[in-house]
Amino acid sequence: MQHAFLTLLWVVGSYAAQTWAEPANTIAQIMAGKSAPPGVVFEVATAQNAALERLLPALQRDIQTLRTRFPALPIVVVSHGDEQFSLTTAQAPQFGAMQARIHALIANQQVKVQVCGNYARMNGVDKSQFPAAVEVVEQGPEAVREYIARGFRHVRVR
Repeated sequence: MQHAFLTLLWVVGSYAAQTWAEPANTIAQIMAGKSAPPGVVFEVATAQNAALERLLPALQRDIQTLRTRFPALPIVVVSHGDEQFSLTTAQAPQFGAMQARIHALIANQQVKVQVCGNYARMNGVDKSQFPAAVEVVEQGPEAVREYIARGFRHVRVR
């Protein structure tokens, strides 16, 4: 019961924090710009463990579109919902193909992938359970806000 309450509190707080952030952008808006932005941060926060598997094809397509026009553009994916747990080493048997595609984004496209350490701890997951290539940040929503403050364009992935 307490876990369910904490999860609900986290979800409400995360969505409220997103509402106060700068308005989200679309890939078309970014591509229409005259020059490259300082970077792009993709924010993923869902209540579904398997959401990354469903969202990854569109995310890969968007990253490829950005890379075509802006080859050196810094790109970050910040995951701070239940979907981040599909990236743990324990979930490799179920999500191995998706994890391999995430690792290809990191290695081949120089995309930084970050997950929320605070939410992981709240759910009993230690940062050591994530592969070394996935960076565990203290708070995912705060990381998103910091990227926005640095001028990164913000894209919500749903």
